[in-house]
Amino acid sequence: MDAYHGCAVWNAVGLVTAIETRQPHLKGLKFDATDTAARATRYANAQATGEVDLSLTQNLATYGAVIELDVPEREWFSRGEHYAGTLDAVERPFSITEARVVRVTVKPVDAGRNDSTHRDVAQLRALLGDRLVLLAP
Repeated sequence: MDAYHGCAVWNAVGLVTAIETRQPHLKGLKFDATDTAARATRYANAQATGEVDLSLTQNLATYGAVIELDVPEREWFSRGEHYAGTLDAVERPFSITEARVVRVTVKPVDAGRNDSTHRDVAQLRALLGDRLVLLAP
């Protein structure tokens, strides 16, 4: 079953490393996912920009990352599309050991800028190879 996790690039490194190596990360063995890339993009953009936008038509913001996962089939916790004031309208916690990373899409900063995000992207590329998708800045 497909699931998606949205976060900032620097947080994606820790979660992807944990899933790929089957080792806990700083937040433990569980992580939250949602059912669509659009919802995950909301999470990614909120972490990357510090601003919450409940729209489901957003483009991935600079420093954003959407992790596409293969996880066991489960029923989602759903609060409905009109659940006001929060991003977690549809979610489910999963264990690191039961997830597989399918693809990670990130939007780094311009390659000409000296930024720690370049190190994070290099780490993701080493872990994922062609499963890492870089969007143009």
